[in-house]
Amino acid sequence: MTATTTKPAGQGSPRVKSWVYGVFNPLVEVIPMEIRRLENRDVTFNCDRRELTAVFAVPMYLSPQGRHVLTDLRLENPDDAEQFDKHDRRVGSVATTAVAAYETLTRDDEFRRAVDRLAKAYEETTPSKRVDLPTERVRAFAEHVVNNRGELHFLSGGEFWAKHRDELLAFRRGEEFRRLDEACEELLHVDLEFHPWLVNRRLEYCRTYDIPAAPLAPDGE
Repeated sequence: MTATTTKPAGQGSPRVKSWVYGVFNPLVEVIPMEIRRLENRDVTFNCDRRELTAVFAVPMYLSPQGRHVLTDLRLENPDDAEQFDKHDRRVGSVATTAVAAYETLTRDDEFRRAVDRLAKAYEETTPSKRVDLPTERVRAFAEHVVNNRGELHFLSGGEFWAKHRDELLAFRRGEEFRRLDEACEELLHVDLEFHPWLVNRRLEYCRTYDIPAAPLAPDGE
């Protein structure tokens, strides 16, 4: 694929620098973190906001200035835009299926009874000063099930979750969770191709326009 701008090659195009520094570099850094989350099926779903909090579409990974640069890059290079859109479509699928899985789980009477039963037993066998359960426990633990959470570091209910995690994660089942896991797998597959593409495309722009991969001085020169 040939890099496309109106600037002749080999002259250090400031416009292409903005693409590399404002779009490609942030994504090269963050997509591996997204991959690790997806490998663990932690979609970072937040039940209050009904959205993902650390798995984002491309624009949300960028600074406000970077989003303007992204718009310019997309308009100038439709092939690049399609790579970003492929990622963002899969993120949208994960978000949609996470909401559906959460809503299904919170309506599941068996899950609600299990949370209440385990919480009651926990409160009866744990010294009162150590009891630390979220107020809306069904909603909170349904969120953790959707996110396939491991340890709850510094979060309410951490001791309870460590004790009963496996029993509650057994409710990560049924059609809605199958769709969520399928959406996660599809995004993971895209990311495993997207990250090498980002690295190689950045290299192509740097070679073609003779620019460094990152600013070497405060003014970017």
